[in-house]
Amino acid sequence: MNKMRHYRRFLLLLAMMSAVTYGMAQDWADVPENRFAVTVKIDSAIASEPQKLYMYSMIERQMQLHDSISFDSIHRVGTMHGYVPYEYNVNLLFQRRGPQCVPIVVKGGDSLSIHIGDEDDGFRMRYIDKVEGSPSTLEMVRFQHKKDSLRQEYLNQNSQSQLYNLTDAQRDSINAIAKKEKDKWERYILEFACTGKSPYSVIDAAGDVFYSFRRNPTLYPYTEKTRC
Repeated sequence: MNKMRHYRRFLLLLAMMSAVTYGMAQDWADVPENRFAVTVKIDSAIASEPQKLYMYSMIERQMQLHDSISFDSIHRVGTMHGYVPYEYNVNLLFQRRGPQCVPIVVKGGDSLSIHIGDEDDGFRMRYIDKVEGSPSTLEMVRFQHKKDSLRQEYLNQNSQSQLYNLTDAQRDSINAIAKKEKDKWERYILEFACTGKSPYSVIDAAGDVFYSFRRNPTLYPYTEKTRC
């Protein structure tokens, strides 16, 4: 299992390295107003074997490798820098041990810190709220946690309806509950798209609403009001 995880990370790192020459050609790179800093602290288990941590993003359809730092059992804190043209998501990727991807949200002028604990190790995608200096990251993390929780409630109910030996009435009742949970999940995303403060997270939620609307237009009824 660990070998497969390391192999996947190797492929991603290889793709990053092959794309970095294009990413650095952006005209917004090296502009002082677009510069940000991320200080990372990791716990002892993740630092038990020497490794690199990479910070990258996919902006305007081009991969950008912003920076990297080395960690070991002695050096467990480091700072990386990068440039973004506007508020956007960048990802932290550990070379060996740790969560495979840690998303954060940054904009020019930000200086944030994040603590990646041993409890975060082993996750493919990990939204971490131990962040200081980035309200936008905290908003994204809380949004994702709530969205994932509501989605899981729907999936739990939906799986119950697949059980054998249910009467028609029992199955209909479970399906009705599952539908309510799905509506709650999708309406939460819609509400966040209308009320969120972080431009990146709002646009991300709006994208979910758009694709949900294409699948289920009746979830978002529209009534045109006319004047007499």
